[in-house]
Amino acid sequence: MREFAEINRSSVDDYLDVCFSAYKGLGNPGGKSEEYFRNNVLADIDDAYDSRFFGLYENSQMIAAMKVVDLSMNIFGKLQQATGLMSMAIRPEFVNGEVVSQMISYFESFVKDSDSNIALLFPGSVEVSKKYGYGNGTRMAEYNIPVGDLPAADDISKLRFLNREDLWNTLKYHENFARHNHTALMKCIQEIRDMQNDEDILRISYVDNGHIRGYISYRFVVDEEGQCLTRHIAVDEMVYESRAILKCLLGYLKIYAKDADHVTLDTEEENFTELLDIKGDSDMPKELIVADTMGLMGKVLSPMKFVAHTKYRKMPMANIIVEIEISDEVAGMDKAMKLRFSEDHVNGCSRWSVAQADVTADVKLQCTESAATSLMLGTVRLPGLIRSGQAKISDSQYTLLLDKLFYSGDESDAEPEQLN
Repeated sequence: MREFAEINRSSVDDYLDVCFSAYKGLGNPGGKSEEYFRNNVLADIDDAYDSRFFGLYENSQMIAAMKVVDLSMNIFGKLQQATGLMSMAIRPEFVNGEVVSQMISYFESFVKDSDSNIALLFPGSVEVSKKYGYGNGTRMAEYNIPVGDLPAADDISKLRFLNREDLWNTLKYHENFARHNHTALMKCIQEIRDMQNDEDILRISYVDNGHIRGYISYRFVVDEEGQCLTRHIAVDEMVYESRAILKCLLGYLKIYAKDADHVTLDTEEENFTELLDIKGDSDMPKELIVADTMGLMGKVLSPMKFVAHTKYRKMPMANIIVEIEISDEVAGMDKAMKLRFSEDHVNGCSRWSVAQADVTADVKLQCTESAATSLMLGTVRLPGLIRSGQAKISDSQYTLLLDKLFYSGDESDAEPEQLN
Protein backbone atom coordinates (compact mmCIF):
# COMPACT_ATOMS: atom_id res chain seq x y z
CA MET A 1 0.00 0.00 0.00
CA ARG A 2 1.27 3.47 -0.90
CA GLU A 3 0.61 6.64 1.03
CA PHE A 4 1.87 10.21 1.23
CA ALA A 5 3.23 11.94 4.31
CA GLU A 6 4.79 15.32 4.93
CA ILE A 7 8.54 15.26 5.43
CA ASN A 8 9.92 16.73 8.64
CA ARG A 9 13.30 16.79 10.39
CA SER A 10 13.04 13.13 11.39
CA SER A 11 12.63 12.01 7.77
CA VAL A 12 15.18 14.33 6.11
CA ASP A 13 17.73 11.51 5.76
CA ASP A 14 15.18 9.40 3.85
CA TYR A 15 14.35 12.40 1.66
CA LEU A 16 17.99 13.06 0.79
CA ASP A 17 18.58 9.35 0.15
CA VAL A 18 15.76 9.37 -2.39
CA CYS A 19 17.11 12.51 -4.06
CA PHE A 20 20.71 11.34 -4.32
CA SER A 21 19.58 7.92 -5.49
CA ALA A 22 17.38 9.46 -8.20
CA TYR A 23 20.05 11.86 -9.47
CA LYS A 24 23.05 9.55 -9.03
CA GLY A 25 23.62 9.23 -12.77
CA LEU A 26 23.50 13.01 -13.22
CA GLY A 27 26.45 13.77 -10.96
CA ASN A 28 26.47 16.34 -8.20
CA PRO A 29 24.14 19.20 -9.23
CA GLY A 30 26.11 22.44 -9.20
CA GLY A 31 29.05 20.78 -7.44
CA LYS A 32 27.35 21.25 -4.05
CA SER A 33 28.06 19.00 -1.08
CA GLU A 34 25.49 16.76 0.58
CA GLU A 35 25.80 18.95 3.66
CA TYR A 36 24.82 21.97 1.58
CA PHE A 37 21.62 20.27 0.40
CA ARG A 38 20.85 19.02 3.91
CA ASN A 39 21.19 22.50 5.38
CA ASN A 40 18.94 23.97 2.68
CA VAL A 41 16.23 21.37 3.29
CA LEU A 42 16.40 21.81 7.05
CA ALA A 43 16.21 25.59 6.65
CA ASP A 44 13.08 25.24 4.49
CA ILE A 45 11.47 22.83 6.98
CA ASP A 46 12.26 25.00 9.99
CA ASP A 47 11.16 28.19 8.26
CA ALA A 48 8.05 26.63 6.65
CA TYR A 49 7.38 29.99 4.99
CA ASP A 50 6.73 28.92 1.41
CA SER A 51 8.08 25.36 1.05
CA ARG A 52 6.63 21.94 1.91
CA PHE A 53 8.14 18.50 1.35
CA PHE A 54 6.16 15.28 0.79
CA GLY A 55 7.21 11.66 0.52
CA LEU A 56 5.47 8.71 -1.12
CA TYR A 57 5.87 5.58 0.99
CA GLU A 58 5.48 1.91 0.13
CA ASN A 59 5.65 -0.53 3.05
CA SER A 60 7.24 2.17 5.25
CA GLN A 61 9.96 2.92 2.65
CA MET A 62 10.09 6.34 1.01
CA ILE A 63 10.17 5.63 -2.72
CA ALA A 64 9.59 9.15 -4.07
CA ALA A 65 9.61 12.73 -2.81
CA MET A 66 8.73 16.24 -3.91
CA LYS A 67 9.27 19.85 -2.89
CA VAL A 68 6.25 22.16 -3.26
CA VAL A 69 6.53 25.95 -3.10
CA ASP A 70 3.88 28.66 -2.71
CA LEU A 71 4.47 31.44 -5.24
CA SER A 72 3.15 34.78 -6.43
CA MET A 73 2.81 34.99 -10.21
CA ASN A 74 1.98 37.96 -12.40
CA ILE A 75 -1.13 37.12 -14.39
CA PHE A 76 -1.93 39.87 -16.91
CA GLY A 77 -0.58 42.60 -14.65
CA LYS A 78 -1.78 41.42 -11.23
CA LEU A 79 -0.14 39.05 -8.76
CA GLN A 80 -2.04 35.82 -8.16
CA GLN A 81 -1.31 32.77 -6.06
CA ALA A 82 0.40 29.86 -7.81
CA THR A 83 1.92 26.63 -6.50
CA GLY A 84 5.05 25.08 -7.94
CA LEU A 85 6.44 21.55 -7.97
CA MET A 86 10.03 22.70 -7.51
CA SER A 87 11.55 19.20 -7.64
CA MET A 88 10.54 15.56 -7.78
CA ALA A 89 12.71 12.49 -7.18
CA ILE A 90 11.88 8.80 -7.56
CA ARG A 91 14.09 5.85 -6.63
CA PRO A 92 15.32 4.30 -9.93
CA GLU A 93 13.76 0.90 -9.19
CA PHE A 94 10.34 2.54 -8.79
CA VAL A 95 10.37 4.82 -11.83
CA ASN A 96 7.23 4.13 -13.87
CA GLY A 97 4.15 5.91 -15.14
CA GLU A 98 2.05 4.87 -12.17
CA VAL A 99 4.34 6.50 -9.59
CA VAL A 100 4.68 9.68 -11.66
CA SER A 101 0.88 9.86 -12.00
CA GLN A 102 0.46 9.42 -8.25
CA MET A 103 2.93 12.23 -7.57
CA ILE A 104 1.28 14.62 -10.03
CA SER A 105 -2.20 13.77 -8.76
CA TYR A 106 -1.19 14.41 -5.14
CA PHE A 107 0.52 17.67 -6.10
CA GLU A 108 -2.56 18.94 -7.93
CA SER A 109 -4.80 17.97 -5.00
CA PHE A 110 -2.50 19.98 -2.73
CA VAL A 111 -2.75 22.96 -5.11
CA LYS A 112 -6.56 22.85 -5.05
CA ASP A 113 -6.65 22.49 -1.26
CA SER A 114 -4.41 25.56 -0.91
CA ASP A 115 -6.98 27.58 -2.87
CA SER A 116 -4.59 28.07 -5.78
CA ASN A 117 -5.62 27.48 -9.38
CA ILE A 118 -2.27 27.55 -11.19
CA ALA A 119 0.05 24.55 -10.87
CA LEU A 120 3.63 25.02 -12.07
CA LEU A 121 6.30 22.47 -12.94
CA PHE A 122 9.87 23.70 -12.83
CA PRO A 123 12.58 22.54 -15.27
CA GLY A 124 13.64 18.99 -14.59
CA SER A 125 10.69 18.13 -12.36
CA VAL A 126 8.63 16.20 -14.90
CA GLU A 127 9.90 15.37 -18.38
CA VAL A 128 6.52 14.28 -19.68
CA SER A 129 4.69 17.37 -18.43
CA LYS A 130 2.52 17.82 -21.53
CA LYS A 131 1.14 14.32 -21.04
CA TYR A 132 -0.35 15.56 -17.78
CA GLY A 133 -1.87 18.67 -19.31
CA TYR A 134 0.89 21.20 -18.60
CA GLY A 135 1.45 23.87 -21.21
CA ASN A 136 3.99 26.66 -21.60
CA GLY A 137 4.15 28.68 -18.40
CA THR A 138 5.95 31.55 -20.12
CA ARG A 139 6.82 32.80 -23.61
CA MET A 140 10.48 31.95 -23.04
CA ALA A 141 12.69 30.79 -25.88
CA GLU A 142 16.18 29.40 -25.41
CA TYR A 143 19.10 30.88 -27.34
CA ASN A 144 22.59 29.50 -27.90
CA ILE A 145 24.64 32.41 -29.24
CA PRO A 146 28.32 32.67 -30.23
CA VAL A 147 29.86 35.34 -27.99
CA GLY A 148 31.04 37.22 -31.08
CA ASP A 149 27.45 37.62 -32.22
CA LEU A 150 26.41 39.53 -29.11
CA PRO A 151 25.71 43.22 -29.65
CA ALA A 152 28.50 45.69 -29.00
CA ALA A 153 28.05 47.98 -25.99
CA ASP A 154 28.95 51.52 -27.04
CA ASP A 155 28.85 52.83 -23.47
CA ILE A 156 29.27 50.69 -20.33
CA SER A 157 29.77 53.60 -17.94
CA LYS A 158 26.46 52.84 -16.19
CA LEU A 159 27.27 49.17 -15.59
CA ARG A 160 28.50 47.88 -12.26
CA PHE A 161 28.71 44.57 -10.45
CA LEU A 162 26.23 43.73 -7.71
CA ASN A 163 27.44 42.19 -4.46
CA ARG A 164 25.86 40.98 -1.24
CA GLU A 165 25.49 44.54 0.03
CA ASP A 166 23.24 45.22 -2.97
CA LEU A 167 20.93 42.26 -2.26
CA TRP A 168 18.06 44.32 -0.83
CA ASN A 169 17.98 46.78 -3.74
CA THR A 170 18.31 43.91 -6.22
CA LEU A 171 15.33 42.12 -4.67
CA LYS A 172 13.28 45.33 -4.62
CA TYR A 173 14.01 45.90 -8.29
CA HIS A 174 13.09 42.31 -9.14
CA GLU A 175 9.86 42.65 -7.17
CA ASN A 176 8.94 45.74 -9.17
CA PHE A 177 9.77 43.90 -12.40
CA ALA A 178 7.60 40.93 -11.39
CA ARG A 179 4.67 43.21 -10.60
CA HIS A 180 4.70 44.62 -14.14
CA ASN A 181 5.50 41.62 -16.36
CA HIS A 182 3.06 38.85 -17.24
CA THR A 183 4.06 35.33 -15.98
CA ALA A 184 6.96 36.74 -13.92
CA LEU A 185 7.39 35.15 -10.50
CA MET A 186 8.31 36.76 -7.19
CA LYS A 187 11.44 35.31 -5.62
CA CYS A 188 10.91 32.41 -3.21
CA ILE A 189 12.95 31.94 -0.03
CA GLN A 190 15.23 29.34 -1.63
CA GLU A 191 16.14 31.73 -4.45
CA ILE A 192 16.91 34.51 -1.99
CA ARG A 193 19.06 32.16 0.07
CA ASP A 194 20.95 31.13 -3.06
CA MET A 195 21.55 34.78 -3.94
CA GLN A 196 23.06 35.31 -0.49
CA ASN A 197 25.37 32.29 -0.59
CA ASP A 198 26.20 31.32 -4.19
CA GLU A 199 29.63 32.66 -5.07
CA ASP A 200 29.64 31.16 -8.58
CA ILE A 201 27.03 33.62 -9.88
CA LEU A 202 28.06 37.05 -11.17
CA ARG A 203 25.57 39.90 -11.48
CA ILE A 204 26.12 42.96 -13.62
CA SER A 205 23.63 45.81 -13.33
CA TYR A 206 22.64 48.92 -15.25
CA VAL A 207 22.44 51.81 -12.78
CA ASP A 208 21.01 55.22 -13.67
CA ASN A 209 20.91 58.08 -11.15
CA GLY A 210 21.53 55.64 -8.33
CA HIS A 211 18.69 53.30 -9.35
CA ILE A 212 18.98 49.78 -10.74
CA ARG A 213 17.32 49.69 -14.16
CA GLY A 214 18.27 46.14 -15.10
CA TYR A 215 20.64 43.29 -14.32
CA ILE A 216 21.75 39.90 -15.57
CA SER A 217 22.98 36.93 -13.54
CA TYR A 218 25.51 34.67 -15.22
CA ARG A 219 28.19 32.05 -14.59
CA PHE A 220 30.97 30.34 -16.48
CA VAL A 221 30.49 26.65 -17.34
CA VAL A 222 33.29 24.31 -18.39
CA ASP A 223 32.44 22.04 -21.32
CA GLU A 224 34.31 18.82 -22.02
CA GLU A 225 34.53 17.72 -25.66
CA GLY A 226 36.90 14.77 -25.92
CA GLN A 227 40.32 16.00 -24.82
CA CYS A 228 39.34 19.65 -25.19
CA LEU A 229 38.03 21.93 -22.47
CA THR A 230 36.01 24.98 -23.45
CA ARG A 231 33.90 27.46 -21.52
CA HIS A 232 30.57 29.06 -22.15
CA ILE A 233 28.51 31.67 -20.32
CA ALA A 234 25.18 30.54 -18.87
CA VAL A 235 22.84 33.45 -18.21
CA ASP A 236 20.46 32.42 -15.43
CA GLU A 237 18.37 35.58 -15.22
CA MET A 238 17.75 38.76 -17.22
CA VAL A 239 15.70 41.58 -15.67
CA TYR A 240 15.53 44.91 -17.47
CA GLU A 241 13.31 47.87 -18.37
CA SER A 242 14.07 48.38 -22.06
CA ARG A 243 15.71 46.81 -25.09
CA ALA A 244 18.44 49.47 -24.93
CA ILE A 245 19.37 48.38 -21.40
CA LEU A 246 19.27 44.71 -22.40
CA LYS A 247 21.55 45.45 -25.36
CA CYS A 248 24.02 47.21 -23.09
CA LEU A 249 24.06 44.32 -20.60
CA LEU A 250 24.57 41.74 -23.34
CA GLY A 251 27.26 43.94 -24.85
CA TYR A 252 29.23 43.66 -21.62
CA LEU A 253 29.31 39.86 -22.01
CA LYS A 254 30.96 40.33 -25.40
CA ILE A 255 34.09 41.40 -23.50
CA TYR A 256 34.57 37.68 -22.74
CA ALA A 257 34.85 36.79 -26.43
CA LYS A 258 38.34 35.31 -25.89
CA ASP A 259 37.38 33.48 -22.68
CA ALA A 260 34.09 31.85 -23.62
CA ASP A 261 32.79 30.12 -26.73
CA HIS A 262 29.08 30.91 -26.58
CA VAL A 263 26.26 32.18 -24.38
CA THR A 264 23.06 30.36 -23.41
CA LEU A 265 20.06 32.34 -22.23
CA ASP A 266 16.27 32.34 -22.05
CA THR A 267 14.24 35.39 -22.97
CA GLU A 268 10.70 36.44 -23.87
CA GLU A 269 11.94 39.48 -25.80
CA GLU A 270 10.11 39.81 -29.11
CA ASN A 271 12.35 39.74 -32.20
CA PHE A 272 15.33 39.10 -29.95
CA THR A 273 17.70 38.22 -32.79
CA GLU A 274 17.40 41.78 -34.09
CA LEU A 275 19.53 42.82 -31.11
CA LEU A 276 22.36 40.51 -32.12
CA ASP A 277 25.34 41.31 -34.30
CA ILE A 278 25.14 38.16 -36.41
CA LYS A 279 27.87 37.93 -39.02
CA GLY A 280 27.10 36.63 -42.47
CA ASP A 281 29.84 34.03 -42.12
CA SER A 282 28.84 32.94 -38.61
CA ASP A 283 29.85 29.36 -37.83
CA MET A 284 26.44 28.72 -36.32
CA PRO A 285 23.56 28.54 -38.82
CA LYS A 286 20.94 31.15 -37.99
CA GLU A 287 18.21 28.56 -37.58
CA LEU A 288 20.14 26.88 -34.73
CA ILE A 289 20.47 30.01 -32.64
CA VAL A 290 16.98 29.81 -31.19
CA ALA A 291 15.11 26.80 -29.86
CA ASP A 292 11.87 26.26 -27.99
CA THR A 293 12.44 25.81 -24.29
CA MET A 294 10.70 23.36 -21.99
CA GLY A 295 11.36 25.48 -18.92
CA LEU A 296 8.53 26.51 -16.60
CA MET A 297 5.36 24.58 -17.42
CA GLY A 298 1.92 25.50 -16.12
CA LYS A 299 -1.58 24.13 -15.78
CA VAL A 300 -4.81 25.98 -15.14
CA LEU A 301 -6.69 23.52 -12.97
CA SER A 302 -10.07 25.22 -13.42
CA PRO A 303 -10.35 27.26 -16.64
CA MET A 304 -13.71 28.75 -15.56
CA LYS A 305 -12.25 29.91 -12.24
CA PHE A 306 -9.23 31.33 -14.07
CA VAL A 307 -11.43 33.43 -16.37
CA ALA A 308 -13.45 34.69 -13.39
CA HIS A 309 -10.23 35.72 -11.61
CA THR A 310 -8.86 37.57 -14.65
CA LYS A 311 -11.88 39.65 -15.68
CA TYR A 312 -9.58 42.68 -15.53
CA ARG A 313 -7.60 41.40 -18.54
CA LYS A 314 -7.62 43.79 -21.51
CA MET A 315 -8.00 42.38 -25.02
CA PRO A 316 -8.58 43.79 -28.52
CA MET A 317 -12.12 44.93 -29.28
CA ALA A 318 -14.35 41.99 -30.18
CA ASN A 319 -17.82 40.58 -29.60
CA ILE A 320 -17.68 36.82 -29.97
CA ILE A 321 -18.62 33.60 -28.20
CA VAL A 322 -16.12 30.74 -28.36
CA GLU A 323 -16.78 27.14 -27.36
CA ILE A 324 -13.66 25.32 -26.14
CA GLU A 325 -13.58 21.54 -25.91
CA ILE A 326 -10.60 20.36 -23.87
CA SER A 327 -9.31 16.80 -24.18
CA ASP A 328 -8.03 15.43 -20.86
CA GLU A 329 -5.86 12.49 -21.92
CA VAL A 330 -5.06 11.37 -18.37
CA ALA A 331 -8.70 11.26 -17.25
CA GLY A 332 -9.79 9.97 -20.65
CA MET A 333 -12.58 12.51 -21.01
CA ASP A 334 -13.40 15.85 -22.61
CA LYS A 335 -14.35 19.08 -20.81
CA ALA A 336 -16.14 21.99 -22.43
CA MET A 337 -16.87 25.62 -21.68
CA LYS A 338 -17.98 28.71 -23.56
CA LEU A 339 -16.21 32.06 -23.38
CA ARG A 340 -17.82 35.40 -24.12
CA PHE A 341 -15.62 38.27 -25.35
CA SER A 342 -17.51 41.56 -24.90
CA GLU A 343 -16.50 45.06 -25.95
CA ASP A 344 -15.77 47.55 -23.17
CA HIS A 345 -16.04 50.89 -24.98
CA VAL A 346 -15.20 52.95 -21.87
CA ASN A 347 -11.74 51.36 -21.62
CA GLY A 348 -11.28 50.70 -25.35
CA CYS A 349 -10.88 46.94 -25.02
CA SER A 350 -12.84 43.74 -24.67
CA ARG A 351 -13.19 41.55 -21.57
CA TRP A 352 -13.77 37.85 -21.24
CA SER A 353 -16.23 35.93 -19.09
CA VAL A 354 -17.74 32.45 -18.92
CA ALA A 355 -20.89 32.25 -21.07
CA GLN A 356 -23.97 30.20 -20.29
CA ALA A 357 -23.80 26.64 -21.58
CA ASP A 358 -26.97 27.01 -23.69
CA VAL A 359 -25.81 30.03 -25.77
CA THR A 360 -24.83 29.49 -29.39
CA ALA A 361 -21.11 29.79 -30.08
CA ASP A 362 -19.71 31.59 -33.14
CA VAL A 363 -16.76 29.21 -33.40
CA LYS A 364 -15.51 26.06 -31.70
CA LEU A 365 -11.98 25.19 -30.60
CA GLN A 366 -10.91 21.64 -29.81
CA CYS A 367 -7.56 21.31 -28.06
CA THR A 368 -5.45 19.29 -25.68
CA GLU A 369 -5.32 20.27 -22.01
CA SER A 370 -1.77 21.55 -22.37
CA ALA A 371 -2.75 23.68 -25.38
CA ALA A 372 -5.74 25.07 -23.46
CA THR A 373 -3.49 26.18 -20.59
CA SER A 374 -1.04 27.82 -23.01
CA LEU A 375 -3.91 29.71 -24.65
CA MET A 376 -5.40 30.81 -21.32
CA LEU A 377 -2.01 32.07 -20.13
CA GLY A 378 -1.33 33.75 -23.48
CA THR A 379 2.03 32.03 -23.93
CA VAL A 380 1.62 30.47 -27.40
CA ARG A 381 0.16 31.44 -30.75
CA LEU A 382 -3.01 29.68 -31.89
CA PRO A 383 -1.86 29.12 -35.52
CA GLY A 384 1.15 27.19 -34.20
CA LEU A 385 -1.07 24.97 -32.08
CA ILE A 386 -3.29 24.28 -35.08
CA ARG A 387 -0.32 23.45 -37.31
CA SER A 388 1.09 21.06 -34.70
CA GLY A 389 -2.24 19.26 -34.30
CA GLN A 390 -2.73 20.35 -30.69
CA ALA A 391 -5.80 22.40 -31.62
CA LYS A 392 -8.56 22.40 -34.23
CA ILE A 393 -10.90 25.24 -35.18
CA SER A 394 -14.34 24.85 -36.71
CA ASP A 395 -14.01 27.95 -38.92
CA SER A 396 -10.55 29.08 -40.03
CA GLN A 397 -11.69 32.65 -40.69
CA TYR A 398 -11.67 33.18 -36.90
CA THR A 399 -8.08 31.97 -36.41
CA LEU A 400 -6.35 35.36 -36.52
CA LEU A 401 -8.97 37.05 -34.35
CA LEU A 402 -8.75 34.37 -31.65
CA ASP A 403 -4.98 34.50 -31.83
CA LYS A 404 -5.05 38.24 -31.12
CA LEU A 405 -7.50 37.75 -28.24
CA PHE A 406 -5.65 34.95 -26.48
CA TYR A 407 -2.13 36.31 -27.07
CA SER A 408 -2.88 39.83 -25.81
CA GLY A 409 -3.46 41.47 -22.46
CA ASP A 410 -0.07 40.65 -20.95
CA GLU A 411 0.87 44.13 -19.74
CA SER A 412 -0.10 46.02 -16.60
CA ASP A 413 -1.66 49.49 -16.76
CA ALA A 414 0.72 50.71 -14.06
CA GLU A 415 4.10 52.27 -14.77
CA PRO A 416 7.26 50.83 -13.14
CA GLU A 417 8.07 52.45 -9.82
CA GLN A 418 11.21 54.48 -9.14
CA LEU A 419 13.00 52.51 -6.44
CA ASN A 420 15.77 53.76 -4.20
